Amino acid sequence: MTQASLLTPALCAGIGLALASAPAAAQCQGHTRNGAAHDWFGWSAANAGDVDADGYADFIAGAPQSALYGSAAAGYAVVVSGRRGLELHRLTGTIPGGAFGEAVAGAGDVNADGFADLIVGAPRTSTGGEATVFSGADAAPLHHITGSAGGYTGASVAGAGDLDRDGFDDFLVGSPAEFGPFGYGGAVRAYSGRDGTLLWETGSPGYRDYFGSSLDGLGDVNGDGWPDVIVGASGTNLPVVNAGAAYVLSGRDATTLYTLRGYELDDLLGTAVTGAGDINQDGLADFAVAAPQAFGVGAVQVYSGQTGQTMLFLHSPATRLARAGDHDGDGRPDLIAGNPAAEAGFPFAGSAVVYSGWTGAVLRSFQGSSAQMWLGCAVAGLGDLDGDGSSELLVGAYGDDRAGPEAGSVTVYSCDDFVLSGPFPGLAGAGNTLIVNGATPFQPVVFAFGTQLGSTGVPGCGILSLNIRPVQRAQVVDADASGTAALPFFVPASKSGTAALFQVAELGACRVSNLVAHVFP
Repeated sequence: MTQASLLTPALCAGIGLALASAPAAAQCQGHTRNGAAHDWFGWSAANAGDVDADGYADFIAGAPQSALYGSAAAGYAVVVSGRRGLELHRLTGTIPGGAFGEAVAGAGDVNADGFADLIVGAPRTSTGGEATVFSGADAAPLHHITGSAGGYTGASVAGAGDLDRDGFDDFLVGSPAEFGPFGYGGAVRAYSGRDGTLLWETGSPGYRDYFGSSLDGLGDVNGDGWPDVIVGASGTNLPVVNAGAAYVLSGRDATTLYTLRGYELDDLLGTAVTGAGDINQDGLADFAVAAPQAFGVGAVQVYSGQTGQTMLFLHSPATRLARAGDHDGDGRPDLIAGNPAAEAGFPFAGSAVVYSGWTGAVLRSFQGSSAQMWLGCAVAGLGDLDGDGSSELLVGAYGDDRAGPEAGSVTVYSCDDFVLSGPFPGLAGAGNTLIVNGATPFQPVVFAFGTQLGSTGVPGCGILSLNIRPVQRAQVVDADASGTAALPFFVPASKSGTAALFQVAELGACRVSNLVAHVFP
């Protein structure tokens, strides 16, 4: 292999970057979609299922438009292709101040037309809140649910699977503030996807239990052939005030299968709940519950669907939970937990963390980059959208102000092991080597070099780009059988103190490595 002298005078003018070389670990590329000023875009976000029937999951993100502060805007939700990043549908609210988009979810295929459908909540309407199911094929409204005064109907929504086994997926709507037939503690209702009729309803008599403040479809927990449901009631006052609770219910008839309770004052167990997939590989669905103030540091517990017993305990103040897909290659689903109030270098910058569903190890983490960004207010796994073997992740940050005050954003993170390391030994007056791991075996990769941060499009790869502009030199190297490519080069001693940026692109797979910035001593 020919050794090249890459640090030409033009390249080495020097930009004064005082950054260390990036570590050789899995890295994530983020593609961000922003709202407009005061939209609060990304307050909610979810895996929508395959809306456009292209074989890949899509996502939905809501923008309630600051209705919490009395905005007259009605709110909206955007459905985006997971594979192509194109807007598929824009769903808009009709009632000013109704906070349409405060809750969003994939509804499954409620009309059995082969396209995944959507459900959006507008819990702040004068009718007591509403939820609407929309067709994934053409965004036409399919079902509309209206609550009762003060019920906050639509604060939580979810797809439930086929609860009545009629071949049509069904859906769930929470009314956590309802004063109704079950008392004063909130209610959850399951509706037929086929015709919108009520399948069952259940609730809590406890005053301000907020039963239905969170909910999710689980899959089959008890092995009876019907998908089941989990409901959070974070305000439950047993055994102490605001201890919180969560209930696993039979999807067949709403019979309680498991009751989980907080232990101490203000644990708020049930603030977030999620189906976790089959983590222990016993053939039954497992689930996870967050208690963000438990033990003073917060807790997330993962439970066996078969026994209802705790399988994993995590110290985490998460207020959002979702399935993340398999990120450590152990064949078991992992979890993503959002903590939008995290002090990640800035007040309320927010964070999102991916944990191994089996061991609890931290696999990936993301932090907000500014004060009151509230990153992690929505989290979801999207499945493998780019064929690299790792699930993409969706993270909302409703306070992101890069596109305007409180515009908000959602970011799709693609994480893999296509990692650039070096240069080694990183010295002027010596031969150096850059190494990239995780490339497709025997395929060419392009090492790119420059001195300024910016964006340079990768040919044939849509919106994918390098973080260098301009790219002042590029060199192609073929990866070996293990997916490793190395580029040796010489740095003259006269270039001591100069700086450069390095990044690698694999055009065939349309992906780029992490960016490495290095000052040659």
